[in-house]
Amino acid sequence: MSRSNDRTAQYHPTSGYTYGLGKNTLQRIQDDKYDENREMNMYWPFPSRGEWSLGKFLAENFTQTQINAFLKLAWFDDQPKPSFTSARELLDWMDILPSGPKWQVTELEVEGYKVEKKVELIWRDGLEVVQSIFGNPIFAQNMSFDPIRVWEGNGPEYGEWFTANEAHRIQSSLPVGSTIVPIIAASDKTPVTRQT
Repeated sequence: MSRSNDRTAQYHPTSGYTYGLGKNTLQRIQDDKYDENREMNMYWPFPSRGEWSLGKFLAENFTQTQINAFLKLAWFDDQPKPSFTSARELLDWMDILPSGPKWQVTELEVEGYKVEKKVELIWRDGLEVVQSIFGNPIFAQNMSFDPIRVWEGNGPEYGEWFTANEAHRIQSSLPVGSTIVPIIAASDKTPVTRQT
């Protein structure tokens, strides 16, 4: 079988339309009411990178009770204390920082099934997650919005999902100007309840 060096590609004819541009993540950060404070100190409301790093470590690894206990250690009698004086203040500062989609909580009840403690589903809005990902300029050069057919010589070449027949079939079933957004949804063992 002989191979030709001829390689051609063609995007799906009805996808990838642009209907204007929204603000990206960095532009939204510049528009928030705290932007002026961040011009002089990018770690604001924390006074320094070191204190931001400490706050991040505490918020990611300790419960509120543990953070408060840490801040009361005798070690701080001889050492400078952080600017935040309690877990509540630290978490309030964290809430001021630019963030992505917010976590939401829904209490689940199953009829006929009694529980001692309510079951909570902790989730993020899928559309907000997509908007956050697509609005982040860090990812801009690594995203594809159009199904594409690639031929090398006389045969098709398959690689990324957008080169598959299924991507073209789905795109062809959508109204002109719509574009499919393939997303891999997953869950991990991140303890989202750490801050309670």
